Amino acid sequence: QTCALPIFGFGSNTVSALRLENGNDPVTNTLIEGCMFRGPRGYEGGAIFVFAPVDGAVQIRESTFEDCGSSSRGGAVKVWGSSTSSSNVTFEGCIFTGNNADESGGAIHTSFPISLINCTFAGNSAASSGGAIYAAGAITMTGCLFENNVAIDTGGAVTLTTTSEPSTLIDNVFQNNYALSAGGGLALQNTTASITGGSFAGNDAQYAGGLWMLG
Repeated sequence: QTCALPIFGFGSNTVSALRLENGNDPVTNTLIEGCMFRGPRGYEGGAIFVFAPVDGAVQIRESTFEDCGSSSRGGAVKVWGSSTSSSNVTFEGCIFTGNNADESGGAIHTSFPISLINCTFAGNSAASSGGAIYAAGAITMTGCLFENNVAIDTGGAVTLTTTSEPSTLIDNVFQNNYALSAGGGLALQNTTASITGGSFAGNDAQYAGGLWMLG
């Protein structure tokens, strides 16, 4: 499924603008490409709620998420699914800017393993943790830029938490992000990550401006 039209202001405090599921079942093999989501607001995932498939793939490419909001988690996107699923949820070449969540994950909240490739996260915010991303599932992140994201608790840009599987971060840039509590750039809570290349610059927090690790 491919969309080429802008989606403005849909969604509500209870329903996302786009919900990827089949009744109570997950969807499979879905492609969203070249879309603009501007201003929708939902309970979990202001723009998109993804019920991650048991197998198959969900791919979101070259799409922009701007000023989306959530009254709970995942200002732009919420990904839900079993951590044991063999499927693949991938974001590639996407831009997330000015999104916000009243709880965690200003742009993306996921409880499911996801991949991010060459994405930009700028000016997103969360009233709890993960100004741009909150992940309770292992993620693979390559060549992404995080700039001027804010979290009131931990992980001004990204919070990775509570998964036994390690995340993989390659050549990502964290700059000028802020957390009121800890981990201005990146917070690791009760999980591990392999970090290769990339940079941390100008990030700030009360504890550990760049990278904070707990547990």
